[in-house]
Amino acid sequence: MISPLVSVTSPAGVGTVTAEIPPAGRLLSLNPGDILKGFVLKSGPDNRVLLQIGEQRILADAQTAIKPGQELVLRVEETGPKTVLQILADGYPETKTINQYLVLNRANPQALNDLFTLLRQALESAKLTETYPETIRKDVQQLGQLLDSLVFSQRNLNNPGFVKDYIQGLGLLLEHGLFRALDSNSRAPAPRDREGLKGGMQKLARLLKEMVGDRVETVPHNREPLVSLVKQLERSITAIEIQQVINVLSQEEGSPYLLPIPMAFPDGIRFQKLYIERGPGREASSTEIGTHRFVLFLDLDVLGEMMAEVKLTGTKIGCRLRCREASSHLFLAPLMEELRERMAAAGLEVGETVCQLEPRLTEIRRDYRDSHLINNREALNLFA
Repeated sequence: MISPLVSVTSPAGVGTVTAEIPPAGRLLSLNPGDILKGFVLKSGPDNRVLLQIGEQRILADAQTAIKPGQELVLRVEETGPKTVLQILADGYPETKTINQYLVLNRANPQALNDLFTLLRQALESAKLTETYPETIRKDVQQLGQLLDSLVFSQRNLNNPGFVKDYIQGLGLLLEHGLFRALDSNSRAPAPRDREGLKGGMQKLARLLKEMVGDRVETVPHNREPLVSLVKQLERSITAIEIQQVINVLSQEEGSPYLLPIPMAFPDGIRFQKLYIERGPGREASSTEIGTHRFVLFLDLDVLGEMMAEVKLTGTKIGCRLRCREASSHLFLAPLMEELRERMAAAGLEVGETVCQLEPRLTEIRRDYRDSHLINNREALNLFA
């Protein structure tokens, strides 16, 4: 398991840049401690530089010489009229950690799937009896129940807040700054609830390690399932942290959030990919209504491959459904009017609601995946 990102003291000899950002151009949710990725577009006299951070371009004064074309990792030290951004060195712990997570994501793309399959098996095979502390037995039971609740199935089919519950329940909100926009004040969870599955796994892993000890090779035979459970917990924690890192980078680079949603099928769990894009309007001004675009790729048993595209601006909504199979299109097209009526009844101003036949949907899905900046990287090239 890789330790999660934490605030650390920067090494000596690393410079800072001071950016004077006018209110209209201020970055969204810029908070001390945030890690940003920047690109040097131009450099001028007295180390004056033009930086590209996400979709924003800002002028900044650097304490050290920076060349055009350099990629920078920046940490927000101060905010206000003058925003101070610390340039992180190549050997900086955060840069190495991010690289490790992205390498792990490529090496084991099934990590999140293993969380919902292998971890569930490990929880069941641990076979905790009355000889184990009640707190551990209770934690194992609660983790199993939480894990089951995060899989989209008949049990939560009518839950309109499933995606938000999934984000919170998985533990993606545990680190500062991740999916802040989805964590609304109207539904502010208690700190212990925010930990979700990740926090619960971290707690259980600590308790089991205290019981097992460091000398794994001498663990009694009856406790070997606990050792296996600890190892699977650590792998599962890393799987969640990979998702956190990917989405933090996506936020900074202007790419869509990516949420693999587990869905129950008779033959097991199948992941559906949900991409969440935020339009440029919201970052330009806090009074301007932002546009969100949701793209959901589905792979279903009877209906086959489908793509649902929803665009939401305030209370205005548009929906387009694409089906690869002609039979699915014939079945779903007549239902679009009912969908329109339901959205209107919910107080939304409904625009386009169409269902289209798209034989090239497999290629569209692949192209969309490949266009995601995280998937375009041969390796993360972070340096100062």
